[in-house]
Amino acid sequence: MAREDEPIEKQLTDKERRFVEEYCIDFNQTQAAIRAGYSSKTAHAIGWENLRKPYIKIAIDDRLNELSLSAAETTKLISDIAKSNLNEFYDIVEIDYVTRIEKPLIDIIYDLEEEVKFEEEFARRAGLQDNELKSHHSQQQSRRLKIIRLQMELEKEPLAKRIVDGPIEKRKVAELNMIKLVEAKESGRIKTVTPGQFGTKVELYAADAALRDMAKIHGLYAPQKLDHTSDGKSFFELLSESSHDPGISTES
Repeated sequence: MAREDEPIEKQLTDKERRFVEEYCIDFNQTQAAIRAGYSSKTAHAIGWENLRKPYIKIAIDDRLNELSLSAAETTKLISDIAKSNLNEFYDIVEIDYVTRIEKPLIDIIYDLEEEVKFEEEFARRAGLQDNELKSHHSQQQSRRLKIIRLQMELEKEPLAKRIVDGPIEKRKVAELNMIKLVEAKESGRIKTVTPGQFGTKVELYAADAALRDMAKIHGLYAPQKLDHTSDGKSFFELLSESSHDPGISTES
């Protein structure tokens, strides 16, 4: 039992202190209990009990006061969330793209023969010696053997073709800007950013809920009383009338 004269921080066990931190993230007593280390089987009951312990309620209120935003900051954050779109975290960049084309086998052989001639002239002009000349001869031998193989294939199939690298083209692609994502996460505009095996998972807050919150701020809805002890609701769900899923998920 905690003594009344003990400071709040000393009254909290490690799990209770973690519960306070986790609960202030999304106001979900069950998930907060699980993340704090309590058994998932008893998390709902423990979360319910924790929220009814006076010293834990005081600790939660103190933590919320530390985390609270001013009215102007809250309005701006909700506005930013309402305007957020995953597209703003992509940069359009140009890359060199190697095309793939169909090429007659006879043309491939001709190109290799010209390459052999060019390399021979290069070796003569450069005056390659010792190890350099040995390496050059090895590469030339590899080209000649390849020509022989292709010539044999061409004898069997005179109209044979191959898919080979073609001209390099400039193409525009969209790349996820991780710096913008992390900055948005730190400012509270994005719910989660999770790197994974198949890309980065980005979870946004629901824009429709934020829009409803903005409508309330501007007096379009009657004000609602907030109760941070409501189980299963996120911060923005508590502000809105809807119980809509607070986030969307996409992978990039």
